[in-house]
Amino acid sequence: MSNRSAPLRLWLIIDGPSGAARVVAASQSAPRRGRRVEVTVTQAVLETKTLWLLVRKEPADVILAVDLEQAPLEARRASLGKLASQYEVINVPLREKPNSTV
Repeated sequence: MSNRSAPLRLWLIIDGPSGAARVVAASQSAPRRGRRVEVTVTQAVLETKTLWLLVRKEPADVILAVDLEQAPLEARRASLGKLASQYEVINVPLREKPNSTV
């Protein structure tokens, strides 16, 4: 039985040109090309195969926080006050391989 709270390293797959790039997925394997953004999550992400991110809208490749659930990130976004409208909470799938399609 795996420990759901044990740390796990994931790589975010970012697609699009600089300034308009978006996080489209997460993978346990580092992408061969492009930006390499690493995040640490719990093993529970492997069971759900999904990940929630608090990201800036423009540019969308600025990641503030990651979580297994949406609610904590929505609360964190709300705590940003006037800046909250510049951020959004998005859901990204977990890919088996970084080059597979979403």
